[in-house]
Amino acid sequence: MTPDVDALTRITAELLTERSPEKLRDSAFALYALFSRMSEAADGALDPDALCATRLASGLALDPDSAALCVRDVARTSKFLRGTELAIRAQRARAPGAPIEVLYAGCGPFATLAVPLMTRFDSSEVRFTLLDIHSHSIRSARHLVESLGFQGFVAEYVVADATTYVHSPGRPPHIVVTETMQRALRNEPQVAITHHLAPQLRAGGVLIPEEIHVDACVYRPSTEHSGVAGESEAVVETPSARVRLVVASLMRLDARSIPDFSPVTFTLPPPSVPEHRLMLRTIIRVFGSIVLDEYEADITCPYVGEDVDDLTFGSEVTLHYEPGEIPGFRVRTALLTDR
Repeated sequence: MTPDVDALTRITAELLTERSPEKLRDSAFALYALFSRMSEAADGALDPDALCATRLASGLALDPDSAALCVRDVARTSKFLRGTELAIRAQRARAPGAPIEVLYAGCGPFATLAVPLMTRFDSSEVRFTLLDIHSHSIRSARHLVESLGFQGFVAEYVVADATTYVHSPGRPPHIVVTETMQRALRNEPQVAITHHLAPQLRAGGVLIPEEIHVDACVYRPSTEHSGVAGESEAVVETPSARVRLVVASLMRLDARSIPDFSPVTFTLPPPSVPEHRLMLRTIIRVFGSIVLDEYEADITCPYVGEDVDDLTFGSEVTLHYEPGEIPGFRVRTALLTDR
């Protein structure tokens, strides 16, 4: 075992089993440092492609450098890794013979939800198709895999748009992994990728994340970040103090979702306290009981923008999800408060 494989094995085990936020942070940052060092050794001169996002017909594909930084979103990295490993083990229990086929769409330059898990399985148990729109990301992911001696885990490297890619029908994936989203399913193509790739799963296959919930909620800004001083005098968040009144379920995105962008209409209740406002809340069930809740990751921080925050309480509101180059929920202009 090489020093890099040894380090990756240790870091991965920590990310999958550790519960201390401080130690998880150290492990996520160590993973980023390890992969960055290995990638930089291969790149030589800076590749301009690493700095360029790509605007697709279905949303923005992050540039490779920004995608790499997502590793340092600690709970996101840890919980998606845990969920993906559990999904692979669950699929192996269902089909213990041939290797589990995993299609990882939007893998980024580090293939963060694939390469670490190669320390947890044998190459006869699972193999990955690594797909990304950016050639730099695929070159970087290939270099990491080959430098670590994990070539046997990868069936194919693909540079393509995940919203149009068609997987080989001779080996339909047991698992599709795609984590290409921002809070409230805005800007990035998570919805379009899900609707295109989920039907390509084999019977009984799994989508990671299993479910994404976006709800419209009434909240109270003054209690949103309430906290108490802990023993170390650091402020500890107390979510129970937050006001949450779900006024509409806007989207439940999963492998069985049928594309439906029908408007959702609801009535904002009269405020019991004048400071009540409206937010879009995102909760992600990665796999089974592994859930990314509010504020655990950047992608589950509530969305509060002028478009949803400047509304008249007691009035009827309509939100609809608009696909396209800049996807996201839209509020009809006529429903905004005149000021």
